[in-house]
Amino acid sequence: MTAWQGDRTPETEPVKNVRLRRFVSIGAIVALGWGGLAAVYATDTTPKLGLDLAGGTSVILKAPDGTSSESLDQAVNVMRKRIEALGNVQEPVIQVAGSNNIIVQLPGVTDRERALEAIGSTGQLSFRPVANDGAF
Repeated sequence: MTAWQGDRTPETEPVKNVRLRRFVSIGAIVALGWGGLAAVYATDTTPKLGLDLAGGTSVILKAPDGTSSESLDQAVNVMRKRIEALGNVQEPVIQVAGSNNIIVQLPGVTDRERALEAIGSTGQLSFRPVANDGAF
């Protein structure tokens, strides 16, 4: 067995090691936290605020009874394209809820009427005369 000198005894040595490990662990966690915070400020990263924090428009659309799920999915895709055409809508939520509802959430949208018009408008099909020069 090794002879201990001074205040170092077999009982106090493990306690000192545990304290040192805790101190190093806490120091590493604090350093990582400060490093992450510095990275956020250096890159000027800001979180995208959702509907609850940024405000915006939320609409629940109800389809007629008997509408197929394929029709609802197609309507969601059309609405998504129309909302993307609006421009500054960040991360819109457009999803089917239940058997015949579509939920549309548009965070940050200030012009509610324009958004509702884009969502609810129907497409138009128009026919135009084409000059027939006999090539066909």
